[in-house]
Amino acid sequence: MGMKSWAGRAHVCGHDTNVCARCTNNGVRGGVHTMVSNSPSEVQKQPNFRDLERRQMPRGIAAPDCGNPLASCRGVAKACCLDDVWASSSGRSRPKAAVGMHWSRFAARRRGYRFASTSGSYCVTGSWCNSAGKQIIQADRLTDTKELPMVERSEIRDSTKARLLEKVRRHDYGRYLLKASIDHIRGFEGEDITFEFPVTALIGPNGSGKSSVLGVAGCAYKPIKPGTFFPKSSVGDDSMAGWRVEYELIDKGINSRQLIKRTSNFRQAKWVRGEVADRDVLFFGIERTVPAGEKSRYKKLTRSSYAHRNPLVPLPPDIVTQVEHILGKSVQGYRITPFGNDDNFLVGKSGDNEFSEFHFGAGESSIIRMVTKIERAAENSLILIEEIENGLHPVATKRMVEYLIDVADRKSIQTIFTTHSDHALIPLPSEAIWASIDGKLKQGRLSVEALRAVSGRVDKQLAIFVEDEFAKAWVETILRERLGSDYEQVEVHAVHGDGNAVATHRGHLNNPSVEFQSICVIDGDSEQDEAPENGIIRLPGEQPELEVYGFVQGRLDTDLAVLTVSCQRAPEAQENVRRQCEEIARTNRDPHLLFNQLGIAIGFVPEAVVRGAFLALWCRANDAFCSDLEQFVRVRLKT
Repeated sequence: MGMKSWAGRAHVCGHDTNVCARCTNNGVRGGVHTMVSNSPSEVQKQPNFRDLERRQMPRGIAAPDCGNPLASCRGVAKACCLDDVWASSSGRSRPKAAVGMHWSRFAARRRGYRFASTSGSYCVTGSWCNSAGKQIIQADRLTDTKELPMVERSEIRDSTKARLLEKVRRHDYGRYLLKASIDHIRGFEGEDITFEFPVTALIGPNGSGKSSVLGVAGCAYKPIKPGTFFPKSSVGDDSMAGWRVEYELIDKGINSRQLIKRTSNFRQAKWVRGEVADRDVLFFGIERTVPAGEKSRYKKLTRSSYAHRNPLVPLPPDIVTQVEHILGKSVQGYRITPFGNDDNFLVGKSGDNEFSEFHFGAGESSIIRMVTKIERAAENSLILIEEIENGLHPVATKRMVEYLIDVADRKSIQTIFTTHSDHALIPLPSEAIWASIDGKLKQGRLSVEALRAVSGRVDKQLAIFVEDEFAKAWVETILRERLGSDYEQVEVHAVHGDGNAVATHRGHLNNPSVEFQSICVIDGDSEQDEAPENGIIRLPGEQPELEVYGFVQGRLDTDLAVLTVSCQRAPEAQENVRRQCEEIARTNRDPHLLFNQLGIAIGFVPEAVVRGAFLALWCRANDAFCSDLEQFVRVRLKT
């Protein structure tokens, strides 16, 4: 052999020596061999290099002392190849991907590199990249694997969310608002809200009380006067008598071991707060996105007689970094100048042209100002934001929430915001999302679309409430095939939990103002009672994902070819699909991950594609249940 490796590196792979002529045994356990080649193109030309099956290299064995089988190897001066993901030889700071190539591909595509990685000398599905993620050479694709669709995913790791949740559980904050109990305020009667994550989203229809909950949180502390959120009008506000909030706070300056309890209430025409706690609080209201040209305080800047004497200085580097990440554009040439009393004015730059804040987008200037204040805020501060998505592109909205989570991690800052945007919820765990619906506060993840349905705002003839996204996909698959054009009159909503689904359905039945019909379809393992006469029916089986997966797996002798093609695999991949189906069934511990795991195992097929293939096969083989559900729905479409 004696050939010099590309870039001076010897690559470790899982190839059988009978398959790859350039592999030689180096004595590493698990059948790992060293591949030596002159160039990436020469590696790509090796026989069947890309068509090797994953099983030829046991998962978890990449090289001696490998600390993470799905990321770089540590402790060896060799690169490693596992599941076609190549890592650099150092292995010290490579991405610790939870699903190997799947992560690398998505991460690269978010940055514009097709099938490229973002760091290290990775070879992912045929593209070689340098350490900056720049594509060096595009190899011919030796399989017909379809490109993965873009998916809205957060850059905040699950481990970060788990750490922040645990930090709140341990009360590991100097100051923190843990709980508020709201009574008689804006229709809330004895409603509790707990802040289990340091970034909390408040969602709900217009007029549902989101801003009232935001105000309740702010009024726990001295800097926020109750009149800011709850002014008393001499006309129409007689009902404010008896408004009351009880708080549970962490304040190590007052008591380092126990929670602090405080109250605020409205009596005798004024707010009374006993021993109100102190804390730095920043409030960003809707007015933050009013264009500079419409703000009266900047009017004198438009006068020809005005002479500005304060210097223009560049934005601080840390502000530039954070703003660019949120907005996705360069603000390197932007400058800022003091103006008036405790105010400032921005000047932007595009190429060689400068322009004043009068010509900024509303979201652009508000993000620069917000980030500046947040970065300069003290640790353990509280931030309140009204309608966080205001003036922002959906992607920028998601990035703004990710920034707030990062700030919580870096500076122990707590944030509470209101929103109408699903994109703002993407980075958050379910514990961080609270919905305000008809005077009730409900914790958990709800899409804004589902929230409209829960609150009675449905434009279709029939609403169907189910427990989760899988049940939603299952019911939609049946009805889409059975109802024909009548399917356009149906909406299916996942409301996360059998209790929520049943309660929402029954609430609509008892509400004479609701003009649409509704039914509830609960999971087979639900503890709720089935009551067809009241519009509540049950899906077959015990656990939904297991029911569908197990049924289709049991029919592979007849349906394997259809399943393989429906999963976007070539017909010759049938036996691999069968083998992976059986392997996943044996090793899976969480049924909710079955279709995700199988998709990865058969070639990184998106979970939605695999799930859809299984559901379609199940529906075609279970005519009795599908017919019953169709008739159950049609009866209500006719009434």
